[in-house]
Amino acid sequence: SSGDGTTVTLPDASAGKALRVKLGNAVGDSILDAAGADTIDGSTTIRLESTGSAVTLVAYDASTWYII
Repeated sequence: SSGDGTTVTLPDASAGKALRVKLGNAVGDSILDAAGADTIDGSTTIRLESTGSAVTLVAYDASTWYII
């Protein structure tokens, strides 16, 4: 996805699943939205700010993503 403020929905959390998201050139801010009732470190969304931002997430269980 591209465009400032674009929302990207994560796949469902599943214990042990890992996911890395990195913004490419000229993407702008992107919002990562947890699927269904999942959370990302206690929230339902996180914002990656501008080009080059990155995050690695690991699912602790079937509903919780943690940022590492």
